[in-house]
Amino acid sequence: MSINPDLLNTITGRLLPIKKVTLGLIAFALLLLTIFGFSISNSSDSNDLEMEHKVTYQTFPSLVQARGELQPARVIPIKSNISNARTKLTFLVADGSSVEKGEVVAQFDKTALLEELSAVEQGLSDAEATLSLAERSLSIQLEESEKSADSAKKTLEVAELKAKELLEGASILKRKKLGLEVKQAQRELEIAKLELDDFNVLLKLGHVSNREKEKAADKVQKLVEQEELKQQELENFRLFEWPKMKREVEILKESAATEYRRTLRVSQIQIQNSRNAIVKAKRDHQRALNRVSKTKQNLLACELTAPISGTVIHKTISKAEGVQKIQVGDNIWSGQTLMDIPDTNQLILNTQIREFDVAKINTNLKAKVYLDAYSNAAYTGRVSRINKVVSSGENGVNRFNVEITIDKSPTNVHVGMSGRADIMIKEVNNKLSVPIHLTDYDNGTYYVWVKDFGQRKKQSFRAGVSNHQWIEVLDGIEEDTVIYSTRTN
Repeated sequence: MSINPDLLNTITGRLLPIKKVTLGLIAFALLLLTIFGFSISNSSDSNDLEMEHKVTYQTFPSLVQARGELQPARVIPIKSNISNARTKLTFLVADGSSVEKGEVVAQFDKTALLEELSAVEQGLSDAEATLSLAERSLSIQLEESEKSADSAKKTLEVAELKAKELLEGASILKRKKLGLEVKQAQRELEIAKLELDDFNVLLKLGHVSNREKEKAADKVQKLVEQEELKQQELENFRLFEWPKMKREVEILKESAATEYRRTLRVSQIQIQNSRNAIVKAKRDHQRALNRVSKTKQNLLACELTAPISGTVIHKTISKAEGVQKIQVGDNIWSGQTLMDIPDTNQLILNTQIREFDVAKINTNLKAKVYLDAYSNAAYTGRVSRINKVVSSGENGVNRFNVEITIDKSPTNVHVGMSGRADIMIKEVNNKLSVPIHLTDYDNGTYYVWVKDFGQRKKQSFRAGVSNHQWIEVLDGIEEDTVIYSTRTN
C-alpha cells in the first residue's frame, strides 16, 4: 500500500513547530506504518485478483458465457411402420446396446400378415380375371355395335332408295299409264261414236239392220263408261294414291332413320357400360394391387433396422402392472416408438442464459465450447437456436434455453458431459477498460472505488461491452485513474 505524498507533506508542515523529540516519535510511527503497509501490499499481491488497478486501454473479446450439458442435436426414433395393425414383438435388441447402421434391432410376428398376403393375392388374381373379362366384353361389344350400326345404316339406305324409286319411278309411271289409258279410252270412244253415226246413215239407207245399229250404240255406251272409269282412276291416283305413296315413303325413311339413330344410341350406351365396367375393374384391380403392396410393405416392416450407428435406448409403455420398458412379447401399435438412437455425430451444448445476456446474442454467432472433462480442449461452434419462451426463473432472473451446435463433434466425448460456452459478441480493440472484479453495479449504474485524500468514494461510469474479465469504459473514468477493490481498507 502506498502513502499519499500530498497528505504526508501536509502533516509534516503542520508539525514543524513541534519539538525534535516529538518529531522523532512521529517519524518512528510513520516508519512503522510504512513497513506495515508494505507487508499488507505484498500479501495482497499474492492474491489471484489485484486489489487496485491503474486504468488503461485494453483489447479483448466481448463474450456471453453460459454453462450447459452436452446433448445430441437429434434423437432418431425407431417406430413400428406396420400400418393399421398391432403386432407382437418377437425380437428386440438389448437396451443400451451399441448398434451399427443397418443392423436389425427389432422383429415382429409375421403369421397374420402372411395369411393376409395369401388372401389379398387371391383377391388380386380375381380382380385381374374380372378386368380381362371386361376388356374382352368391350371388344365384343364394339364389334357388335359396329355390325348393328352398319346394318341399320344399310336399312336406311334401302329405305331412301325405295322412297326415291316410288316417288321418282313407279308413281310417275303409274300416273303416266293412267293418263294414257284415259286418252286411249277417249280415242276409242270417238271412234265408236263415228261408227255409230255411220250405222245411223246406213240404217236409213237400209243397208244395216236396227239390231246392228243398237250394237254400235251399246259399244259407244260402254266406251263412255270406260272413259269415265279411267278418268276416275286417274283422279283417285292424284287425290289419294299419290299422297298415300308420298306419306308411306316419308314414314319408311323416318322409321329407317329413327332405327339407325336408336341403334347408334344403344350401341353407345352398351359401349359406355362396357367401358365403365373396365374402369371399375381397373379400380378394383388397383385396390387389390395396393392391398398386396401394403401387405408386402408390412411384412418388410416386421424387421426394423438401425438408421444410424449409436446406442439403443428402449422406450416405456403403460401396462397393467405399471409403466415398464418395451420387451419381447409386447403388442405394438402402428406408429408407436419402440426405442431411440441419439445421433452423436452432431452434438450441441444445451445452455440456459439470463435474459440480460440473451438480448445481446442472435443465431449464427460464433462460440467456443469447453468441457469440464477436457478443460484444455476448445471446440468451435455457433448459436443454432434461441428459445423464445422462458425456460426457468429464479430470484427474479429469467433464463432462456440456448443451443450451441459444435462444428465438428469430437469422438472422445460422451452425451451428458458438462461444460461452458463462450459466445463471441464483438471484439473491443484498444478501448479504455477496467477489470470487472473491481466494479460494482447498483440500480442500473456501474461504478468503481477511487480515493480522494485517502478516503474511498464511488466513481460512477458509463459501461460498454464486457466479458468475464473486462468492462469497456465509455465515459466517467479517465486513463491512469487508480481504482480499488471494495475489500481495500
